[in-house]
Amino acid sequence: MNINFKCGYYYGGRLIEVSADLNIDKDYYIELKKLLKINRLADHSLIRIGEQTRDGGYIMANDFESGGIAYSFGINNDVSWDLNMARYDYQIYMYDHTIPKLPDTNEHFHYYHEGISGVDETLQPLKTLKYFINKNGHSKTKNMILKMDVEGVEWDFLETVDTKTLKQFDQIIFEMHNLVRPSCSDRALKLLKKLNKTHQLIHLHGNNSGYLLTVGDTIFPDVLEASYVNKDNFYTFEDELVVLPSPLDVPNDMGRPDVILGLWNAQVTF
Repeated sequence: MNINFKCGYYYGGRLIEVSADLNIDKDYYIELKKLLKINRLADHSLIRIGEQTRDGGYIMANDFESGGIAYSFGINNDVSWDLNMARYDYQIYMYDHTIPKLPDTNEHFHYYHEGISGVDETLQPLKTLKYFINKNGHSKTKNMILKMDVEGVEWDFLETVDTKTLKQFDQIIFEMHNLVRPSCSDRALKLLKKLNKTHQLIHLHGNNSGYLLTVGDTIFPDVLEASYVNKDNFYTFEDELVVLPSPLDVPNDMGRPDVILGLWNAQVTF
């Protein structure tokens, strides 16, 4: 069978093919797409939180009326998501050990020069989510929000986080990295299965600033923005007609066209 595998990135409105270290096992992509199947929210709309016209915003379930606690890992120079959540009366616990200070301040912000890890490090300011939750007195707090953009460390986090800790979060927004790399593929499938036990995927957006791999008739970005809701707290239903990107999405790199994922819930066709 002749399977189409093309890797590249968009430039000047066209795909520039490049050579990269890729996973070209078609069964991996079939399984990956199954694990990343999107369900529709039955009783909530979707809303973009954060930057509205460029990178920095995330699609979430519109369920913020009562405020609460949010954890934000990976800040860099953009706090638009955090500011938006603060307007909904969330206290934001913010972590990034790669910056000296926040680019903006707010009375709802609680910033720490530390980062997330799969284990509690001793030589670096890197700790587990459970460590931070206990330190902040949130060990019994439910219905929290988790946002994470940590350049691949999300897999280390998912490797060791326990189900009880995951269930403390109503919504989880990840940027998932290295999805088309062979070094990550087996691990990604295992950890997505783990996450799917407690949370349901409700939205995906392809990051157009990284590699894009064409597999058969489907584009798989190396980096995906993924939005999940707690299965215990949200009712969702299947829909084969989910089309991506949605009207709420904007390109991560405004100089390149957005990634057309199309009818995402459809099977990969070779």
